[in-house]
Amino acid sequence: MSHDLRASLRHVSASVQIIREDFGDQSNAAAAAHLDTGSHAARQMQRQIDGLMDLSRLNRTEMQLPALNAGQLVRDVCAALAPALAGRGSTRNTRTSLHSAREFEGLGMGLAPTRKVVERHGGVWVTGAPDSGCSVSFTLPLANPAH
Repeated sequence: MSHDLRASLRHVSASVQIIREDFGDQSNAAAAAHLDTGSHAARQMQRQIDGLMDLSRLNRTEMQLPALNAGQLVRDVCAALAPALAGRGSTRNTRTSLHSAREFEGLGMGLAPTRKVVERHGGVWVTGAPDSGCSVSFTLPLANPAH
């Protein structure tokens, strides 16, 4: 299916490029802007197809469950993220609204692979209410003491 989607996407991208080449300087600013929008959307869709392929691979990847110190892992992750989060008003318990796609990079599917990984390790649940944010909780298996 991804091959078929990519083929159609290549046709769209190629058509936009041909129009640009054929009309070059003859196109007006509005037409150029529409072509730019089409090109941007095609690139974004290509990244989304790649993301969906990565997501589908999560079900087929063999799980590896190494023993680790979860508390230290959380401290390390928080320390690594601190510079990127500085000045953004984010905390580990953030309860803030959704942002437009133009405000942040990404595919808009960041929670899907996270959920898939956590579900494979034990489970995840989400609670929330309109205008109140949400809370995402998860469980992970205990380390096997024999390792």
